[in-house]
Amino acid sequence: MSFGYSGVSTKIAERLSASLPPVINGNGNQTGDFIFVDGSPLCC
Repeated sequence: MSFGYSGVSTKIAERLSASLPPVINGNGNQTGDFIFVDGSPLCC
């Protein structure tokens, strides 16, 4: 399932490392949380 956020952290980091500002769409008031979960769930 994809919500359009795939790779957003990478895109921001690439722009910042190239001394470019991050792209902010809309008015900039929306927030989001990005988390890293180590491991994967066991199945079956």
